[in-house]
Amino acid sequence: MDKALKIYVDCDFCDISYLKENFTLVNYVRDRKEADVQIIITRMRTGSGGREFSLRFVGRNSFAQKSDTLVFHLPSNYTDDEQRSAMLKN
Repeated sequence: MDKALKIYVDCDFCDISYLKENFTLVNYVRDRKEADVQIIITRMRTGSGGREFSLRFVGRNSFAQKSDTLVFHLPSNYTDDEQRSAMLKN
């Protein structure tokens, strides 16, 4: 994967090992300065007891002028495993 996008995942609650095992189209880096894209992942509770996840994609280096945000909601009855799987599908 010589030409694969280099990403840095900025998330304090994510199972990074799960992401690396199940989303293999990119190269993961440990230093955001080396990344093509930094993904900042946050979550918060919704009024119904579920969770809102926000993935903010910040371009770096040759992608510095690019950015986007993905927001999705999950119901309160989702397990941690279902949340991890949903994050990859969304």
